[in-house]
Amino acid sequence: MSRKKPGPERLSAFSDGVIAIIITIMVLELKVPHEASLAAVAALWPVLVSYALSYLIVALIWINHHHLLLYIRHADSLVLYTNLLLLFLVSLIPFFTEYMAETRMAPFSTAIYAANFVLVAIAFMLFEYRVALQIEPGDLEVLEARRVANQRNWIALGLNVLAVPVAYVHPALSLGLILVNALLFVVPDAYRLLFHEQREPVARR
Repeated sequence: MSRKKPGPERLSAFSDGVIAIIITIMVLELKVPHEASLAAVAALWPVLVSYALSYLIVALIWINHHHLLLYIRHADSLVLYTNLLLLFLVSLIPFFTEYMAETRMAPFSTAIYAANFVLVAIAFMLFEYRVALQIEPGDLEVLEARRVANQRNWIALGLNVLAVPVAYVHPALSLGLILVNALLFVVPDAYRLLFHEQREPVARR
């Protein structure tokens, strides 16, 4: 009796659960003002800005992660470990978000916040690489799509790395670079192009 290779279903369910908890933790960190005034709400702007940016990034990570999972044929050990590494680093986002908000976006806390996204970007690239190894590109179109996807990943990594020292120049500029990096992944077309030639064979398995 042949041994069945594990599919991505449990990996997907576990990852969705972890990301849902991460978003919930960030929401719970939001503290309501004690005064009924516009000034009291305005004083919370560092918290609201950091929460909005972190929520956007976590949401985009989930969207792109979801697209990658559509093309996993089996969840081998290296796929599981790289996925766990990615989730671990994403789970630190609420902590660094709260730290940056509590210090009112001080240069050091903003730099640490940006540095965490450097690690997240590297972990995501490793996870994507493990998924890509399960695909056998058959033509130049797929190879070109992989090249474009890799270019986007390296640009995103470079923006995150640059955001770390820029935090000491001006924290707002650092957060702007992180936002631009996030916007690169709003539409995960690179993954659709990367694997579209393989989608039908995978779906029939």
